[in-house]
Amino acid sequence: MKSKQALTATVAVPLLWLAGLAVAAAADAAGEIEELVVTGSYIRGTPEDSSSPVEVMTRDDMDLSGTHNVLEMIRNMGPSTGIDGETNQFQSNGLEGVSNVNLRGLGAARTLVMLNGRRIQYSPYGIAETGQLFVNTNAIPAIALERIELLKDGASATYGSDAVAGVVNFITRSNFRGLEVLASGKDMEGNDDGDWEGGLIAGFGTDRLNLVASVGYQYRGKVPTREKAWSLDDTPASNPRGGFSGIPNPSRFLGLSSTFGVTGLFNDPDCLTVGGHLNGTACNFRFTDFFNIAEEEEHYQAFIEADFDLNDAWTLGAEFLYAKDDVPGWNSSPSYPPQALFSADRYVGPGMPHFDDFIVRNPDLADVMAGGAQVLGRIFGVAGDAQSNFREYDQYRMSLDVEGLPP
Repeated sequence: MKSKQALTATVAVPLLWLAGLAVAAAADAAGEIEELVVTGSYIRGTPEDSSSPVEVMTRDDMDLSGTHNVLEMIRNMGPSTGIDGETNQFQSNGLEGVSNVNLRGLGAARTLVMLNGRRIQYSPYGIAETGQLFVNTNAIPAIALERIELLKDGASATYGSDAVAGVVNFITRSNFRGLEVLASGKDMEGNDDGDWEGGLIAGFGTDRLNLVASVGYQYRGKVPTREKAWSLDDTPASNPRGGFSGIPNPSRFLGLSSTFGVTGLFNDPDCLTVGGHLNGTACNFRFTDFFNIAEEEEHYQAFIEADFDLNDAWTLGAEFLYAKDDVPGWNSSPSYPPQALFSADRYVGPGMPHFDDFIVRNPDLADVMAGGAQVLGRIFGVAGDAQSNFREYDQYRMSLDVEGLPP
């Protein structure tokens, strides 16, 4: 078949050239000049030279990069920007445990993701800020992939609005024969248990049946914020993204005079003693102390594909995918700011046990808080424990198709 294609490509150009000479001779004979337009040929181009450029990451590219998970493969592709799901809830839009494709930063919902040319169902948990739905690429076992085709131009005219930024098509190793196993791991300071990943693919076939099965596993260890010195700069001015809040614990107070006039805004004198942070003259609370830079995650994938020749003209194809993503514990702040900073239930004043005890310990504030104070703070702070939650996703996908030529 290869020699026939090569012969066709070699003969096509001379034929086109001869056709052009014939048209030119006819034009000369008639005394007229006409335009010759070639609308197609068998001259083979490259994906980058095509009208819609396609970037391809082959199996060899994956092996040479040392990357054995889909998240890293996507991140290493040129137009990929702003992938969610890599770190904690503030840097990943609350998407721990899942990942997506975001081409040119247009949003994960604007990149169409397909598996062997067919769409994949959306993840059940969308992007919190925008409500965008997307495909969870953590569901695809990396060892099952033959290549990744990335259409870098918008393709909304063909596929719809979810392809405005482009299309990513994951092509699997449908003709694999034999058995292959891979495993890798890495560790770093501050990572509780390291990062580990592995996979297995097995395939066999007969004259009529082709069957390939793949399984994958990835584990990522937790990286607490307090394990990294660069995240512990306690000066808001030099660490503006450090997660400082002006609604602290210990609290700040809006002092009231005996006639309930505002006398000023005051810190709890114990601000620094119990772990608060001074931002100028204001006591701040740093909530990121309780978060993780990366959450503990486990990912399981299983993918089976089969082709069966019903006869010489028709083939039955089937695919089955199962994936499980587990985040056993993701941390957040011990408490969050109240919904209403100024309200009757946040007032403390003379005669209230906690207020009287506070004035006894801080007599310098007795005059400026003669009428009591509004509490500007949260219930728990540095003395509290992080809130812990979990996320777990199960995903199933089945595809059946029949291909052939009608009689």
